[in-house]
Amino acid sequence: MWEFLKKHITAVFLTVVIMTTAMALVIVWKINSIEKQIDVIMVQTDKIITISDTKENILLQITAMNNYAITGKEEYLEQFRIYTDINNKMQTALIEKIRDTRKPLAREMHQAYAEYVNICETKIIPVIKEGGKTQEFFARDMIERQKSLVEMSTRIQKLRQDDTVSILEGIVNKSKNASRTSEYFTFLGILLGVALSFTIGPRFIRAHKINDGILNTTRNIAITIDEKGIVTSVNRTAEVFLEKPRDFWINKKFNEVIGSGKAIDLDLPVGRIISTGIGVCNLERVYTFSDGWRSTLNVDCLPMQDRIPSGVVIVARDISERKILEEKLYAMTLRDSLTNLYNHAYLKRRLKEEVEKSKEKGYPLSYILMDIDDFKLYNDRFGHLAGDVLLKEFAQVLKKCVRDHDIVGRYGGDEFTVILPRAGRSIALMLAERIRSTVENHSFEHTGLMQDCNVTVSVGVAVYPEDAYNSEEIIRLADEAMYRCKQNNKNGVQMYFSALKEFQKELKGSEEGYFHMIQVLMGVINAKDRDTYLHLEKVAEYVEEICKLMDLSEKDIKDIKAAAFLHDLGKIEIPRTILNKNGPLSENEWAIVKQHPNWGASMVLSMQNLDSAIPQILHHHERYDGKGYPNGIRGEEIPLGARIIAVADSFDALTTSRPYRSAKSNEEALEEISRHSGTQFDPLIAQIFINSYKKAKRGIQIS
Repeated sequence: MWEFLKKHITAVFLTVVIMTTAMALVIVWKINSIEKQIDVIMVQTDKIITISDTKENILLQITAMNNYAITGKEEYLEQFRIYTDINNKMQTALIEKIRDTRKPLAREMHQAYAEYVNICETKIIPVIKEGGKTQEFFARDMIERQKSLVEMSTRIQKLRQDDTVSILEGIVNKSKNASRTSEYFTFLGILLGVALSFTIGPRFIRAHKINDGILNTTRNIAITIDEKGIVTSVNRTAEVFLEKPRDFWINKKFNEVIGSGKAIDLDLPVGRIISTGIGVCNLERVYTFSDGWRSTLNVDCLPMQDRIPSGVVIVARDISERKILEEKLYAMTLRDSLTNLYNHAYLKRRLKEEVEKSKEKGYPLSYILMDIDDFKLYNDRFGHLAGDVLLKEFAQVLKKCVRDHDIVGRYGGDEFTVILPRAGRSIALMLAERIRSTVENHSFEHTGLMQDCNVTVSVGVAVYPEDAYNSEEIIRLADEAMYRCKQNNKNGVQMYFSALKEFQKELKGSEEGYFHMIQVLMGVINAKDRDTYLHLEKVAEYVEEICKLMDLSEKDIKDIKAAAFLHDLGKIEIPRTILNKNGPLSENEWAIVKQHPNWGASMVLSMQNLDSAIPQILHHHERYDGKGYPNGIRGEEIPLGARIIAVADSFDALTTSRPYRSAKSNEEALEEISRHSGTQFDPLIAQIFINSYKKAKRGIQIS
């Protein structure tokens, strides 16, 4: 008997060795074949990169030309000519690399590109250099040629991508053939193994492998069930853990002892696995002991033979401790370790989910972002340990101010945030003011030693979908509102408001181009100096109110408001070191600052439909008594819009913190405007603004 077994076991071993060797040879051959395709893929990748770089450089050169046309700056002209040389070389290389069927299109693009550069050099650039405006025909022709170049480069890129996809499909098919060949050999090996298994004897193998291997050595629960659904064996771990002796199991139908409501209350797909031969792993099941204690089991139900109706092996392990640890670890990934509030990563993910819910259900969502005022000063004065204590106490105060279903978290550093599902502007404003007031009146440690005696907070609020269109936008807008609050004396609540967006709503369809120019210029200002951008928005808001109170026409209001948005455009030419200087300016620095009205007016000079804004931008720093700049004109010689902007500009400047001074209160700023009425300001406009502010107490700031 032993000689018979030894003989057949050797046959099985030799069969496995032969099949493994054959499969290895086939796989090596196929891998070698696929490796040859890598060079093909690399060539295609190189062509796609060349085409993409060509298209990108064309777009960069077009941008440089457009920036030069707008500003007349030589640095943009220099960029344009650098890209001319780069693009000529790249397009020549592209014509050589690209396949023959695509060369005509590449040559056509190169010819169109050469004509475009020639027109720019001969027709456009000379006119700009002389400070003139390009003729409408050439400007329109230039735009059409730019559009045509982008379209041709995009078309070449799309054709190249299609070619590459076709080549890759061929490579994938070859790979599939390699996989199919391997499957044939594997299937043949399985058949041979099955035949030899029957020869050796399934009872011997099952008894030897299961009883001596699994049942007697594993610490996991192990139960075997044959193809008829009869329990054939259980190990010692199963007897002890499930509190049932061996005799309870053996030679009984599994569905009589295992299943929902049975002696062993575990719902397992044993019947389906017996019939299909397809196993299931990592099932989690809760098992309740006789004393009521509950444990979590991780269960694998494995067929004796893969995808063939056969018996089943059940292997289960107690993972209760691991589940508890996993839950603790997962909770730690969601929470800030200091305050135990939700952390930055979770807040961003949760906000995105809540915005999607709001979009689906059609209800609003509000987002509050807040920053503890002068927290760095508190840290520096009392130490970081005291700062940590303050942050933890602040978190507890914050949680008491919001609703049960609101999501509260620490966004980072001394910034905190609250997500308010199903909350519009009025609810958000009420909760934000409650937070501000509660924090101001709470007695934190060391506050008695501080200059202002209290810890305060600056709060920004934005609403979806009224203000923002997605989660990233609502964070940005709330941050912008909070930043405005910081500029305006701190310790307040600021709802997001964009005068520029409101201005767009007031314009008609034919004025879209007019608005687009203002929007582009405002974007340039924002990129250079965020403080100036926010200042322009606020000034435009005040200007609109003054104009309406003066009963100006709709056209005059639009023109003056457009000038208000752009009145500090010239400041983009002032170095940051001067704009943000923490102290008084020198004579030379002040001379540079006083040039910004001239610079701003000259920039707008080349813009269509903005002619009316030029004198208002140029003269917004003139004084009513004639002591202003740049021209020293006086009284009603100063354009009306410039006189209105001067009042609004000064009020916002006075109530906004600067590096060299803190902000004045609204009342203090109004007193200063009143004091300089008739000297610096038009007395009528100054009085209209003062009366309006005192009557309505206008302003989004709540303090």
